[in-house]
Amino acid sequence: MKKLSVFFLAVIILFTGINIADRETENLNLIRDDAVNAWGFIQRVLLKSEAYGSASYMDVYRLDNGVSAARDVNENLNGLYEGVPSGKALADEIGAEFLFVAAPEKQREEDIPAGIVDFSASKYDSAISYLSDLNVSFIDMKSVFESMPGDWYSYFYKSDHHWNNEGAFICAAEISEYIKDSGFNVCRDLTLNDFTIQKYDKTHLGSAGRFSGIYYGGVDDVSLYLPSFETEFEVRYPSSDAVYEGDFETSMVRYEFLDGYSFSRYGHYAYLGEDCDRVEIKNRLFTDGARVVMVKDSYAVPVAGFLSLNVSELDMIDLRYIDDSSAKSYIIEKDPDIIIYLFEPASYGDAKNMVP
Repeated sequence: MKKLSVFFLAVIILFTGINIADRETENLNLIRDDAVNAWGFIQRVLLKSEAYGSASYMDVYRLDNGVSAARDVNENLNGLYEGVPSGKALADEIGAEFLFVAAPEKQREEDIPAGIVDFSASKYDSAISYLSDLNVSFIDMKSVFESMPGDWYSYFYKSDHHWNNEGAFICAAEISEYIKDSGFNVCRDLTLNDFTIQKYDKTHLGSAGRFSGIYYGGVDDVSLYLPSFETEFEVRYPSSDAVYEGDFETSMVRYEFLDGYSFSRYGHYAYLGEDCDRVEIKNRLFTDGARVVMVKDSYAVPVAGFLSLNVSELDMIDLRYIDDSSAKSYIIEKDPDIIIYLFEPASYGDAKNMVP
């Protein structure tokens, strides 16, 4: 097996050198992708629990059930400790409700192979304890999934750290219940009875798949949920002046992310597209609902697509892509009824992620 590994590495190095010399960017990308796949294949054959066996950030490992995970070696929670009080204070200042939605880590602590350090689960548990002591409204999505009849991993992609659209749909339904309990109108209860489902096989190569290749990290199917009732939206991207108008499918769905798996495409972004600084969504057929600002990381993207059905306006802000101090004034100008923070444990360490 060692000789086989050396052979594959020699081939990878040879072809990479040839393409660098030719300066053919497209071919170089293909060689790079093939190199990642070949390396992951070798590690799979050797039954390695980690793709690279490195202590560096986000090495990929496999659970006993074949699900892959990208580990978090950063214990820092400073972003959470600074961001939540900041967001709550801003909500109080403008007379809005404040809700923190905790998206859980995919990997269950009891399923992590021996010898692998991953702080995702402990960070999540610390966050829930902190939110409870702080006495703010929050949704513990780990507890929600644990109360469901389905297998835990059925709510997540096997090749990615994100929840899949089923998990995102359940989260949007939980937020909708919070909005209704807070005294605001919702359009309808979010149940699958009002949706049709389109399945796209082998179309999502998630973060673990990108880092370690399709043979080690895996490739996922994507289920696309489309409402069967009448809808009309305006989706605006202020920084690029892009505007999408029409029904849910026309305004929300980005089919280019479902065109087969790729190292450069992400099926997770089939709703609303990739993360950016701001997205503004108006529900033209439901004008007497709540106005919501969501400060978020990438977990929130499909959630926002579903949640937009139950609010009048939904503005998404991703502070990772805003370099100035305009986010706070932007939120104040929007004058929302509710400010929602939606984050997963990997985002808890950096205050820039959470402090507008």
